[in-house]
Amino acid sequence: MCLPGRETRAHLPSTVSLDPLIDALVTDLNALSPLPSVFVGHSLGAALAVELAAALCRTDAHARMPLKLILSGRLPPHARYPVDMLSLEDDAFVTELIRMGGVPAPLAAEPLHLAAFLPRIRADYHLNHATIGRSIEPLDIPITVVNGRHDSLVDAAEVEAWRRYTRREFRNVWVDGGHFFPYQNTACFLALLRSELATVFDSIVSP
Repeated sequence: MCLPGRETRAHLPSTVSLDPLIDALVTDLNALSPLPSVFVGHSLGAALAVELAAALCRTDAHARMPLKLILSGRLPPHARYPVDMLSLEDDAFVTELIRMGGVPAPLAAEPLHLAAFLPRIRADYHLNHATIGRSIEPLDIPITVVNGRHDSLVDAAEVEAWRRYTRREFRNVWVDGGHFFPYQNTACFLALLRSELATVFDSIVSP
């Protein structure tokens, strides 16, 4: 799903309000055919995937519930992060993004071009901040979490606490790479996704 201000919806203003965004995503999802699905999200996308699944649970929209959540680059909802990005001035903000590997080298070398993206990136961090500390009841959905071994934003003990957010199967996977490992170790990440999806959808067709 594409957020306002992104890709095919780049003409729309970015949103910084979490609850209206989740309501809009529920509406978008309800407009689709109720086919089997898996929610996959990285970093902020992982938090939004959990929020969306929780919203569907609250509305008893069982036909829309995902068969699994695959969440990467993310601590569980109750956890706090080591760096408060919203408190940083632009220079420090960009430096931290580069340190995490979130800015391609050509873009980092062009400050004027990078500055054009900062409002959108900061909007993402406002959304991200809104998801931290949220109360999420355990979901009746299997959860697989995937993180990079060198991601300075996640702690192994805290990642394990994702287990409390599901009443179903839980899997905790670590791969080589940092916070942006899906882009640094793409082949491994895609292979993992294929394996997870195959397991889910094989269970649908198996007698």
